[in-house]
Amino acid sequence: MDEKGTRKIDLFNNPMIDAALKALSPEQMEEYKQIGEYMFSTTKFDDVKPQSKSMEEKTTDGVFYIREALKAGLHPQDLEKNEIQLMYDIYGKEWYEEFGYSRDEVPEPAIKVDTTEGIPPEEVVEPVENRPMMTTKQLKNLAKKAKRKEFKKNNPGANFKKM
Repeated sequence: MDEKGTRKIDLFNNPMIDAALKALSPEQMEEYKQIGEYMFSTTKFDDVKPQSKSMEEKTTDGVFYIREALKAGLHPQDLEKNEIQLMYDIYGKEWYEEFGYSRDEVPEPAIKVDTTEGIPPEEVVEPVENRPMMTTKQLKNLAKKAKRKEFKKNNPGANFKKM
């Protein structure tokens, strides 16, 4: 109980869980006990190694968190260089307009995306020194995944396979 004399509710002290446990029959309680013992006995806690995310998964997560932070009020000036670069690479030159910012409020990207692919070298006005880490196709796929992840967050239970 807290200082007001009310019961503090948490994972291990929850009246809804207590009511559900009281509603179980002895057979159901025994069945759940056996399931719990089986799950605990077959899990090897020592051999569990965290599975690292691929670069694509990390990038998708990064874009999702950047978008959520910007929606929550984070100013583009507060983003790190790699985050700004990611937004430019995935959403293009005017990505900031979606969040209501103007060009002068957003820092320049560290690396310009190579848009001269397929153009003969003599026709390229400015030679590109730095190439992006991902192809245009990979960047588009990441943008789709970030949108899908955002859709899932905002619409739990919706059919998102058709996106």
